[in-house]
Amino acid sequence: MDDAALVRPESGPGLVFTVDFITPVVDSPKDYGAIAAANALSDGYAMGGEPQVALAVCGFPGEPAVPLAVLSEIFQGGRDKAAEAGC
Repeated sequence: MDDAALVRPESGPGLVFTVDFITPVVDSPKDYGAIAAANALSDGYAMGGEPQVALAVCGFPGEPAVPLAVLSEIFQGGRDKAAEAGC
């Protein structure tokens, strides 16, 4: 009952895919990116998966509403968390 999918190819191990959209829960963009990545990774772990690759998906209002530097920090936090997990 996770928000992920398991694909079972004819040969090799199964592949777990997940995508998450969460609203900011902290004020720091970098911390938010790390939390969002950890949240998505946890779905794969819950299904017995081992992270190999991560893709980032984002809906962002952009400038002038929010500076693009904020988006860069969000992705940096996500990238760092994914690297920590071995992606």
